[in-house]
Amino acid sequence: MNDKADIIGTSMRADGTFRTSFYSDGQMIDLLGRLPAEWVVDRVAAINNSRYIAAEGFSRLTGERGALLLTPVPEPETVALLAVGLAFIALRAKRHQRKQG
Repeated sequence: MNDKADIIGTSMRADGTFRTSFYSDGQMIDLLGRLPAEWVVDRVAAINNSRYIAAEGFSRLTGERGALLLTPVPEPETVALLAVGLAFIALRAKRHQRKQG
């Protein structure tokens, strides 16, 4: 758990399979969906206040094991900055279109 009360861990589903999860703001997110399909997370180690998750996993294709760094949720500031940037680009494109036609 970090200072934001985000929690990472592994839980067992009703069918007996395990899932590696991230819990934040009342939402549970399955970390497996955040990786390329060939990779499996089998151990989460830590989460910091920037929500970077240190984990271990392996490739289903090659069997290669490795350390993984996951970022399950973009920070609200990142989303807001992206929205402002897209709005600016749309406004510029609209003005450019008016000048040409």
